Amino acid sequence: MAEQKKSVAIVGAGIFGLSLAIALNERNYKVTVFDQNRYDQDAYEPGDDRLQVASIDHNKIFRASYGTKEHYQRLAMESREVWISEDEKRKNAGDEEIFNGCGMLRVQPSDKLGALERETLVNMERNGLLDKQFVKSDMEDRKRARGMGWEAKLLDFQIPEDPQGKTYEAVLDSLAGFTKCSAACVYYQKTAAAKGVAFHVGHDEGAFDSLIEVDSTIETGKTKVTGLKTKSGATHVADVVVIAGK
Repeated sequence: MAEQKKSVAIVGAGIFGLSLAIALNERNYKVTVFDQNRYDQDAYEPGDDRLQVASIDHNKIFRASYGTKEHYQRLAMESREVWISEDEKRKNAGDEEIFNGCGMLRVQPSDKLGALERETLVNMERNGLLDKQFVKSDMEDRKRARGMGWEAKLLDFQIPEDPQGKTYEAVLDSLAGFTKCSAACVYYQKTAAAKGVAFHVGHDEGAFDSLIEVDSTIETGKTKVTGLKTKSGATHVADVVVIAGK
């Protein structure tokens, strides 16, 4: 007799909920995603609804520059590789890219590198990524940027009322860019559904109301979550409930 799949209910159909749903589905979990918005109808189109997931927007900056937070940098670089890989698949299918590696100019608050920027560059060097960073005032960096086709983006911004006409220091990060986040959510929602992930969406059927809890049989005085209830009054049993939102 085949072992019954463990079930996971995910509340939130933003990029965290969708990517988690796909990852768990590929690990043979039975996954159901809940969200109060009808993203299957509005295609994650940005609007005035404050209840929309944070993932919704036309685009968001992608960066791996996080000062001393090296773990964020590494996660960002891992995700960058995934976006590029996914875009290759989309390109072969005739779809537009989701990630645009156009770079990002990190303009400093003065004509010198700020503390956060110096910390970022230290971590970039530690991870072998310093050659992808170009400090505007560094002539060797400008030469490298010229050879790699990035120099035109090392822009000068005048410091207001500076008697010497100084410009703000800046660092061009050629690893950065932006993601078309609403398009990414649409892509992953369709991918998840095609893989067998179930969706309950809408103000009643998909809107989370409360957790279903029972007394724990392991720890006295504590409860165990066994599912969730939606605004429609329907109950959904699950081995694990994940709240994938803010």
